[in-house]
Amino acid sequence: MAENLGGSARLDAGEAKLEPPRQPGGSARLDAGEAKLEPPRQRGAFANAARAREDVLATRLANAAAADRAFQTILQQAVQNNARSLQRLDAIEAEIRESAANWPGLDTPAGARQFQQFLTGKTREIHQVVSAASADSRHRATQVQALTSHYRLGTGDGSQDPHIRLVDNTIAAPDPTIAGVGSPPMPEKQTGSPYDLGATIPGTGILITGDPESGHPRLHIPGKPDIDNPFPVDDGFRALPTGTAVGPGDSQYAFYSVRPYGPGTSPENYIAPESRVQNLADPATDLGPLLGTPIGSDTKVGISQASGVYDRESNTMMIVGNVGQDGQRALWQSAPIAAGAPPNAWMNSLHEVGAFTNLGAANRENQIISLPLGGYLLTSASDGGQVVGVTAGSPQGLLQAPAQDLTGPGFIPSPGNQPAVPYGPTVLSVETLPSGQEQVTMRVSTWPTPEGWPVGPDAPPPPYHPRTHTTVFNINP
Repeated sequence: MAENLGGSARLDAGEAKLEPPRQPGGSARLDAGEAKLEPPRQRGAFANAARAREDVLATRLANAAAADRAFQTILQQAVQNNARSLQRLDAIEAEIRESAANWPGLDTPAGARQFQQFLTGKTREIHQVVSAASADSRHRATQVQALTSHYRLGTGDGSQDPHIRLVDNTIAAPDPTIAGVGSPPMPEKQTGSPYDLGATIPGTGILITGDPESGHPRLHIPGKPDIDNPFPVDDGFRALPTGTAVGPGDSQYAFYSVRPYGPGTSPENYIAPESRVQNLADPATDLGPLLGTPIGSDTKVGISQASGVYDRESNTMMIVGNVGQDGQRALWQSAPIAAGAPPNAWMNSLHEVGAFTNLGAANRENQIISLPLGGYLLTSASDGGQVVGVTAGSPQGLLQAPAQDLTGPGFIPSPGNQPAVPYGPTVLSVETLPSGQEQVTMRVSTWPTPEGWPVGPDAPPPPYHPRTHTTVFNINP
């Protein structure tokens, strides 16, 4: 019999059977003259399943590595914040010891009373540092809890597999960070009489001016006529915007320092003992002064130079503002906002959370906002200094977040004038870039002094010709 290289032939019960060659994917044969195709072998399915399993394991490993990095970041930030708190407490202790050893007239009633006032102030500082550290600790604990909640022990089928397995692909993100100094401030084109400040709420087009070169402060709300700001003030006074806020239910607020008209440039000319509050849905109504209870006190004080934001996680309003007319900048929080409560009820329950020790003098305007990709940004200005920014995953985290200079060297040039320091930071927009970063456009103001203008305590105030500028900086979410 001739050999069939493509298959084989055999006799079965006197009947010829032709068996085709075996194929890697299956086999075919003739039964009773009918072709039969057998199912393919399972080697391909097994390979696919193995590859799928490998992909799952690779993804799980990558997610676990990302979770490890996030956890490491949280720990590093916690250690850094604790170290800063301890350094500040050590410094306060050293100041107290030095003062106790060298306080003049400590053995007299007047000297003892002055030293007691000094100790009271230092006790307040200690409370502020401890409170801020405690708030940051709670925030870090929440981050860690959110991170570890995405792990579980075991396989999920009741067996005790001593391996940590990632439940899903979500991990707790580290705090957002500012990527660096902003772009060189560029002059902003204005319409009408030149003005400063120009407070706004990001992405809305709202414009709340400070003093224009001539006329009265203006209010522009898109879709409505431009008008003199109708916020009520006494004759001879003007309302200078210190910041804005988006409140519960997306309500929009502006905060004002109401001061007499005058040419002075010292802080008392533009800082009031407390901010007044305006709901932009009813701009002709003064909702009253912004008051809060400081740490270690039962007596309310004025909160000046304010801005604010609604914190959805705690269902509270958060306010950044100074203690009285010349006190330290602090963070204030309302009680949780009850369902059906009057729109502005949060104003009645503000209490101090902690003081900012990372913003410099911080006695000019500021703005706190929530970032679209999560976390918070605070921009803050100081008299005679540059604008700085801090970011954190929670409002409380801003208290000890490292500050980033936003306006370069802090002096903005203009033709025919001496370089001027910026003030009045307000965020125009926040956009997400293809890189995943958030790009912030910020407006700042200047009141430049002409070149060659006299200097010294008897020098007249420079002519008022305010300007606004814009700068751009990025945030790593």
